[in-house]
Amino acid sequence: MRISKLLEKRVGVMFYALAVVLLAVVVSVRIPSLRKTQNTPHRNGRCINNLRIIDSAKEQWAQQNKKGATDKVALRDLAPFCKDGVIPSCPLGGIYAVTVVSANPTCTIPGHSL
Repeated sequence: MRISKLLEKRVGVMFYALAVVLLAVVVSVRIPSLRKTQNTPHRNGRCINNLRIIDSAKEQWAQQNKKGATDKVALRDLAPFCKDGVIPSCPLGGIYAVTVVSANPTCTIPGHSL
């Protein structure tokens, strides 16, 4: 009789220990994903704002260089028209691209577009 009570106590303690470990694992997996979703809208907004800055620089470049809507433009051409001569970069690591004057600049991250 005494052995069964001791065994019951050990099983109970093991059950609670297992529950605590599982809870810790779930929390450790969930917290980083919560942080990422909190920062994403802000970072998306920064990227879209950077695309607007690049688009404005492209328009200024086209006007100053007397370029038409179908003329090609390179990103490096726009640096003098950006703040401190530096083309902004995507906060999530995307790559910006421009093609012709009439097209909006793009980012390689899905959802980052004008």
